[in-house]
Amino acid sequence: METQNKKPRWKLNGFDIILIAVVLVAAAAVFLLWRSSSQSSDVSATSVRYTIELEEMAGETAYQIKAGDTIVDSVKKYVMGSVESVSVMAATEWKTDYTTGDTVMSEIPGKKTAVIELVCDCNMTDAEIAATSGYVVRIGAEVQAAGPGYAGTGYVVAIDREGDAL
Repeated sequence: METQNKKPRWKLNGFDIILIAVVLVAAAAVFLLWRSSSQSSDVSATSVRYTIELEEMAGETAYQIKAGDTIVDSVKKYVMGSVESVSVMAATEWKTDYTTGDTVMSEIPGKKTAVIELVCDCNMTDAEIAATSGYVVRIGAEVQAAGPGYAGTGYVVAIDREGDAL
C-alpha cells in the first residue's frame, strides 16, 4: 500500500462507497426537512375555484364531462379538483377570409371546447397556489386533464379564491 516515495495510498472500497452514500442521504433528508418546515409556516389552506378550457376535444367527448367528476392531470397524475360546472361550445380558430382579406373566427368542424369550473382545497403561499395533491394552479398554465372517459388539453383561464373580491 505504499508507493515508491513511501507515501500511503488510499484505495476506494465498498465500505467507503456505502459510507459516502449514507452521509449524502442523511444530508438530503435534513435539507428536505428544513425546507418543508420553513414553507409550512406561511401556508393557508382554503377552497379555490378555477376555470380550465379544454380545446378542440374530438367528437362528442366534451359532453361526457359531468358535475362531480374528479379531474386528474394526465401527465403527473395529480388530482386537479372536482367539476363544479361545465359548458360546451363549438371549437373555433382564427382564419383568413380570402374574399375580403380579413381574419375571422371560424368554427372547427367536429371539435368542441369545454369550459370547466373546478373546485379543490389548496394550500396558498405568497408564491403559489397548490392543490393538496400537489398540482400548482396558475393562470395561463397548460393543462393536460383527464376524467372518466375523456381527456383534453388546454389552459387555466381564471382563478377565484374564497374571500377575493373580483
